[in-house]
Amino acid sequence: FMNNMRQVYDDAMKRINEDIKQWRDINLMGISLGVCISSKIAASLPDKRVKNLVSLVGGSRLGLSAWDSILTGHVAKKSGCKSAEEYEEKVAEFSPLNYLNEVNAERVFARFGSSDLLIPYNPHGKELKNILINLDSKKKDIKVYLFADHCSAIFFSSSAGIHR
Repeated sequence: FMNNMRQVYDDAMKRINEDIKQWRDINLMGISLGVCISSKIAASLPDKRVKNLVSLVGGSRLGLSAWDSILTGHVAKKSGCKSAEEYEEKVAEFSPLNYLNEVNAERVFARFGSSDLLIPYNPHGKELKNILINLDSKKKDIKVYLFADHCSAIFFSSSAGIHR
């Protein structure tokens, strides 16, 4: 799993570094597990500067979010780790909590679902939301959709103008 995450990260950084050489603005969007990769990428950029940082239905700690998820919990618990905290240590290299505090985004757009069972909003999404609220940025649009699950929060995000 971690090797796959590193391959995606390395490939994205290679492409982004080409864009940086051409003076292009960097916009990052992470959806669900992708928030983990986009967070690490944002912190790896020169001056940790991003034009638009978009985070949809993510969590602050990869290992804890995976452990508590109805989708990935069984996989995390079969990893050989005896606890959620041990699993978090194993995969912390991609936990947004370890990177986002350093990021300087011009704009932040984030959405969460309060009834998300894939990445439970309370506590994982809520902790990420608080980190994003505290980011140094000119504009923030961060919302929690009450009673929304993982998929409906993504759907509501599209109707909220994420494409802009």
